[in-house]
Amino acid sequence: CTALTNAALPSATTIGNFAFRSCTALYDVSFESVTKIGNESFSFCGSLTNIEVNAGITSIGASAFARTSSRQACVLKTFKPTTLPALHTIGAKAFWGPSGSYLEGDFYMPALTNLGPLAMYSSKITSFRAPSLTYIRDNAFKGSPNLTNVEVSADITYIGADAFSRNGTWEILQL
Repeated sequence: CTALTNAALPSATTIGNFAFRSCTALYDVSFESVTKIGNESFSFCGSLTNIEVNAGITSIGASAFARTSSRQACVLKTFKPTTLPALHTIGAKAFWGPSGSYLEGDFYMPALTNLGPLAMYSSKITSFRAPSLTYIRDNAFKGSPNLTNVEVSADITYIGADAFSRNGTWEILQL
């Protein structure tokens, strides 16, 4: 999978585990009907910069966009939409990379209940609103210097070790 540069599958509903893993030239993906992205679906895709998914997506698997090369993480210039009303699960290391994720923006995920360890590690997101989230796993947002606004459920029961360590200046942590 070294020649594929663009993937647009308007009727696909699931992207299976490892589906586009190591597609090194892939830079643009658009899936209008996808509700589930499997584990490592886009891991090791060193050129991936633009992702457009269905607003009805419900699950992003473990390491789905992780480790796009041995030296850098997925350089996502755009991940649209940033409001994901049906998303309930983001797996472990979903956007993880040894140099951090370049996932940017303000994200609103009202149905999110499961955020895996290292899921948003070293991201460039500025705001993360997940009013249903009650359990934040270890290192979930570690090293995210631009994160200034986090909103989670008032019923939160667990915030894991180093969940917010090595972050920037906080403005709002709202429960």
